[in-house]
Amino acid sequence: MRTKAFLIITLIFIVLPFSNAQKSPKIDETVRIKKLEPPKGIVRIVLDTDTYNEMDDQFALCFAYL
Repeated sequence: MRTKAFLIITLIFIVLPFSNAQKSPKIDETVRIKKLEPPKGIVRIVLDTDTYNEMDDQFALCFAYL
């Protein structure tokens, strides 16, 4: 029974990564660089956070403000 379970788990770990593989779309280098540029002017955002329990939320607020 253990051998059968081991074989099934082994097959899952060998086959599964290849069965769901997705190809990323190819993007031209100039298009990629243009998309990574910071936006010009004012950027309107909605920042939903719970600032009372973790420090990263306060950092997110400060970063968005600046």
